[in-house]
Amino acid sequence: MKLLVLGVMFLPVLAFCAAGIIELRASVSAAAKATRLLPIVLGTVAYGISWRPELALPAAVSSTFAFDKAATLFFSAIACSGAFISYSRRASAILIAVGSLFIEFLWVFLSHPTR
Repeated sequence: MKLLVLGVMFLPVLAFCAAGIIELRASVSAAAKATRLLPIVLGTVAYGISWRPELALPAAVSSTFAFDKAATLFFSAIACSGAFISYSRRASAILIAVGSLFIEFLWVFLSHPTR
């Protein structure tokens, strides 16, 4: 059971890594690759920050209501990046959306159990 839960918790990282590999293998210019990899890198960083937000920000800021709403908006913007950036494959956009929405789900429902 613990292995299953651990696998589910790393689903966003696997989705972002798969999308990154797909986009790195695409035969496009370096500028297009950089544009397409930006949401993937931001999503991976957001996943790390979602586990320990006090490492990136002071504890007083990371536990505020405004920070929660800003983080939710940030995760949603990453998930919607497929609407603004044309990826080389549709699977990349789907993987990025699934990874970001799963991070958002974890953030909203599991980040502050006392609220």
